[in-house]
Amino acid sequence: AEDCVHAVSLADQEACERLCTGWINGSPMWRTSRGSVATAYDGGMDSFWVAAAWSLLPTIGVSVVFYIVIRGIVRSDRTERKTHARIEAQERAARGLPPRAS
Repeated sequence: AEDCVHAVSLADQEACERLCTGWINGSPMWRTSRGSVATAYDGGMDSFWVAAAWSLLPTIGVSVVFYIVIRGIVRSDRTERKTHARIEAQERAARGLPPRAS
């Protein structure tokens, strides 16, 4: 009965006394219907870090896509400005006008 301090109500306490068989590494353990022992939490820090990595993966993926798109926009704008300046310089030269001051 002392092992089942996690039970909430009296009915839960009685059910726990029937099912709870003790503690493993600070977690309550129960006998499953197949006879094996199950604990409330048997994962370690390894599963925590895997879960943390999987939770950050979408954010990192969206950030990479955002970076690539913004970089493409900035590069195309820069290229367009250079091309426009080159065409304007050719037109000014064809009309005999002096080059534009930068």
